[in-house]
Formats: sequence, C-alpha cells, structure tokens
Amino acid sequence: MISLLNSSSSKFRSPYMLNNPTSADRGSSGGTIGPSTLSVSKLGLRYGNVTAFRDVDLDVKSGEFIALLGPSGCGKTSLLRAIAGFVLPQEGEILLKGQDVANRPPRERNIGVVFQSYALFPHMTVLQNVCFGLECRGLVKAEAQKQAGAALETVGLSAFAERRPRQLSGGQQQRVALARALVIQPDLLLLDEPLGALDKQLRMRMQSELKALQRSLGVTAIFVTHDQEEALAMADRIVVMRGGTIQQIATPDTLFSAPRTGWVADFVNAGNLISGEIVEQGSRWTVEIEKGARFSGKADPSLDRSDAVLLVPFHKLKVEKAAEGSPFVVAAAQPAGLVVDLHISHKDKIHRAQLPIAQAADFPVGAPVLISAAEEDGVWLTRD
Repeated sequence: MISLLNSSSSKFRSPYMLNNPTSADRGSSGGTIGPSTLSVSKLGLRYGNVTAFRDVDLDVKSGEFIALLGPSGCGKTSLLRAIAGFVLPQEGEILLKGQDVANRPPRERNIGVVFQSYALFPHMTVLQNVCFGLECRGLVKAEAQKQAGAALETVGLSAFAERRPRQLSGGQQQRVALARALVIQPDLLLLDEPLGALDKQLRMRMQSELKALQRSLGVTAIFVTHDQEEALAMADRIVVMRGGTIQQIATPDTLFSAPRTGWVADFVNAGNLISGEIVEQGSRWTVEIEKGARFSGKADPSLDRSDAVLLVPFHKLKVEKAAEGSPFVVAAAQPAGLVVDLHISHKDKIHRAQLPIAQAADFPVGAPVLISAAEEDGVWLTRD
C-alpha cells in the first residue's frame, strides 16, 4: 500500500502548518496544538419530540484530533452534522474561529467533510471529484486541477487521477474523499466513521496513516466512531457520549486511569467493575463478593454508597490456583499480544485478568481459581 502521507508534497501541506510549535503546544499524540478553532456552547438539537443531544459544551484547539465516541443513538453523528451545518440546532452557539456559524448553511462554513460512504461522484474521474469543491468556489479549472493534483499526491493517488471511483478499492476511495475534503484548506475537518467500511487489517493501517497525515498538515479534525480501540489509537482527546449528553472529555490515558463514572469505565474497557455490599472504612471502602474474596479501594466521601462500583484494572487483578469447588472458574483464555486475557466466571458475572503468557499457562480453561487485588489498585466510582 502506498503511504497516505507523501513527504514530497510540502506545497499542499504548508497552508495548515502552525509556526514554531513548542513542546507545550503538543497534543497527547504529538500533534501541534494552538488556539481554539471550534467552540460549542450549550448546544441542543431535537428532531420533533426526540432529543438528539443537549447542553453540549466542547472546545477544540487548532491542530487537535478529537474523537466523538459512544454507542449507537448517543447523538455523536447528529453533533457532527450540526457542526457541519447539515442540521440546525435549536439551542446554543457554534463558534468557528470566533464566528458564530450555528445558523449558517454548510457553504458558508469553511469545513471539509468525509462521509462514511465517501459520497464520490461515480461519473467523475478521481481528479474531477477532488476539483469539485474548488470549482464550486469559483476557482478556474487550471488552478483547481493544479491544487487537486497536489492533494492527490499528498494521499498517494497521483497515478489514479483519471480513474473512476468504481475502479478503486475501498481504501483508495477513502483517500479520494479525504483529498477532496482537504483541498479546500478547511478550518475544520469532520470525519463520520471514515474507516468503518474497511476490513480490519486495512482499517488499522489507515488509522495510523490518517493520524500521521493530520499531524503533518496540522489540520483540526473531529471524527465520529463507535470503536473504542480506534478512538484510543487516533485521538488527542476523546468525547464520550451517552443518551445525547457528554459523559467525559479526556485524553486516552485519562479515560483509562480516571474514568468519571462506572459507565464510562465499562464502555472504554478500563477494567473490572465490582459491586456488592460495601463496608465503609474511612476513605477506603471494602466489598466482599464471595467468602474470602474482598476488594478495597479509595472512595471520595461525596460518593453515594448505594450507587457505587469498584474499578479494578484488568492487569491489576491477581489470579491464584484454588481447590475444586471454588466459585471462580476460568471460562476463557484469549491471547492478546504479550499477555493472555483470562475470563473468570463468578455466578452471573465475568471478571477479566491480563497475565503474561507464561503465567497464564498455569490457569487453563475450567481451572478453579481465586481472585484478588491490592488495596491501592482499586478506586470507587459512581455507577452512572
């Protein structure tokens, strides 16, 4: 596969680049971060009596790569469409580079969009597809073709300029859609599950290449995904949504180390959620889920004990051999790189432990075990 990032196309990249970035301006993935490009405040959208999202506040810095992550129906695509101007929200404001565009049509917002379906014109060549937005803006044909050619070079498709979309693979079509969105030099790039139609291996390669391109160009981008691994791999910050509201905005590391609620922790697979009758012991609470299986963790005094769960990261759950009859039994063992993901059944629940391959060999499927965790490895969260 040709790399999505073509280092020779600096002429196309230069309009996006921010000057003299310092280490303090870098995002979690190393991209250049500057002043705010997008500020969304108290935004709300309804379709009739159905609320798509409400009270959304979001500030996106220049050069930042943001993921909107959540289950189906949480409002993430509707939020993206509102930012693009395809739907008009009933409440709130959308500031794009300081200008309120909440009630402006898409053509009056300098925003590039890549759709999940790519939305390429089948009767046009690749070059004509990329030229389309430039020509709609009144650029003369020769200059439009010159800029479109540079964009195609950036995404590694110069040799495919005269082909039709049907003659391209899914990954190549995705690149054409990306070139078409970038060639207009947008203030903001929006991507609606842009890799969703690709097979897993190609999707993983495109994740790293798309992120590398975004960093090289310095373009501010927001992408929608329901894939937790994709969001964690690509985003500087992740906006976790549920039921039309934002649950948490954080870097990938923070989502794992300090999820705001049990629901967020469960959705991003941050660890095991353990619940049961809680015994308060000052700032640390303890729960016993089985005789001899007690778990403790730090608790904020403001937490409601009746609505609290204990988070124990998968790699912090300890596993020991046990005699037959133990209520904890290894139900599955799934290799995951240098570790094995053990699924341990207990009544109607599954607890997960990530162990080194050599250690996991001592716990075959069906083996009775005991589980535990160090007191400092658990933290209590509100359930929802």
